[in-house]
Amino acid sequence: MRKWLIGLICVSIQAFGMSAVAAPPDIRAQPAISPPSSLAVQTSGDQGYDQAVTAHLALGRALLSQNAGSLYLENARSLNDPQPALYGKAQIKAWQAAMRAKRQITAYQPKVREVFDFGQTLIETGGFNITWRLTNGQAEAAEGKYLLVWERQADASLRLKAEVRNWVDPPVDERALFVDLMPGVPPSSPPNTALAAELKVLNEHNAAGVKNHDLAKRLSFYADDTILMPRNSTAKVGMAEIRPYLTAYVDNGRGATFDAVRVWTEDCQDLGRGYALEYFRFQVDWRAGDKAGTVSGGGVRLWRRGPDGELKMLREIGTHDYRPT
Repeated sequence: MRKWLIGLICVSIQAFGMSAVAAPPDIRAQPAISPPSSLAVQTSGDQGYDQAVTAHLALGRALLSQNAGSLYLENARSLNDPQPALYGKAQIKAWQAAMRAKRQITAYQPKVREVFDFGQTLIETGGFNITWRLTNGQAEAAEGKYLLVWERQADASLRLKAEVRNWVDPPVDERALFVDLMPGVPPSSPPNTALAAELKVLNEHNAAGVKNHDLAKRLSFYADDTILMPRNSTAKVGMAEIRPYLTAYVDNGRGATFDAVRVWTEDCQDLGRGYALEYFRFQVDWRAGDKAGTVSGGGVRLWRRGPDGELKMLREIGTHDYRPT
């Protein structure tokens, strides 16, 4: 049942009274980059893209050398499936240290798909391959997907504001990727803005679409060029891939009853020019036969406003929270 309840809970609603902003940001979709094992910098000629790639490769080197803390903002957030959300550099470093005691990263290769450059904020998406050395000396490898939110500093360097990572295939039992830490506190209070109010309505309809197994409503949520990055699956590019994926997902879940579905905005940012960034959370209480449970998690969405003023989800990645039993 848990595999039916991925953190991609979304539905469409007509936006109300919001004017469209026509000019898009400078977005350059680039071919996947597979850096060599030395994590040497690859360049493409686009400043924002090159900066993000350089920063990500520096992050990779830092992960290998066990010294990644300096690349995170103090109020950064980190979602690594299935670990519950980590808030703040101190908690992120504590999780990384605890994970190193269980499995040491020996190789990390990011494959950058694209970089959205909004000036102070850059959003990078792509995939990665990772290899660990376990405490018993064995090696384990896995493939995943990511969305990184970078923030430009006064000296033009990039620091991580948020990261979300999930898997193409789960590498191991979820328990091996979970660290029992005190729950963190989000780095900011829920916003009280017009954008937050609009997202609240979207998320309420989002939850209703999930609860009612409403495939048509859920499909109407996406833009034609949306990329979904669901957990435990490959990225779904455009409606030609999203439609069959979501159809199977909804059909598989029809045997379950969702007693309560809640989706909410933890934080959001107006990126300008018709784009918005949302950090979202969800919780689903479900029943199926004699079984029942709760699934919770979160992720990041990049929204784009169309010519009619309607917000459509353009990019989304989600994670689940591991729940010890």
